[in-house]
Amino acid sequence: GVVVKEDVTLYADLSCDGDGLLVGNNGITIDLNGHTIKYNRDHDAVDLSVNFGDDSGILVPKAKDVKIIGPGLITGFDRAITFTGSSAGEVSDLILRDNEVGVLASGSRYIGINANTIDNNKYAVVLESSLKGLVAFNLIAANEKQGIVLLNSDYYKILTNSLFGNGKNGIFLDAQSFDNDVDFNSAFVHKKADINNANGVPPNINQNNFGENNNCKVSLPDGLC
Repeated sequence: GVVVKEDVTLYADLSCDGDGLLVGNNGITIDLNGHTIKYNRDHDAVDLSVNFGDDSGILVPKAKDVKIIGPGLITGFDRAITFTGSSAGEVSDLILRDNEVGVLASGSRYIGINANTIDNNKYAVVLESSLKGLVAFNLIAANEKQGIVLLNSDYYKILTNSLFGNGKNGIFLDAQSFDNDVDFNSAFVHKKADINNANGVPPNINQNNFGENNNCKVSLPDGLC
């Protein structure tokens, strides 16, 4: 539960009974430096809306230009990393494992989630009421419910991710998510669809662009890969 107001580099693992690190300033870099931030006790499942009673390994509320970099592991939290009302954030080179949600961005913009391994959570990445971010070069596997989920989120680029065995959907965009670009992703072995635009809504309805370079077996509607 420490509030961080300047750059931090970990030199030991952190074992937490609640929130791990809370960002309290703009322009901060948190470098896990090969270490682990771990939640210490059992907790209830999280829903997909922001609730400050839920525990985050790193919580970024209303901050700009915050970078969270690895290598390192965040494990056991309701949300490994939460951005809420924030902008120009970055998550890179981390392992996010055994959380309810790997990364949640809510009411945020320009959040980059790049080159991470996100596995064995319930949800890998949830983008909620957010704008103009990038999710790229991530390995997303064996998450129980879904892989990448967009809820009322626009102008995202979902590129060059590898998704395998993430419950119902590999990549899911709801009907209120518009003008997103989805390309160069490989997605396989999902129960409903590897790539799913609003449970089969034609992409021209919500103006999402699914490029010609997605590789998958099942999409809703057909033809997204």
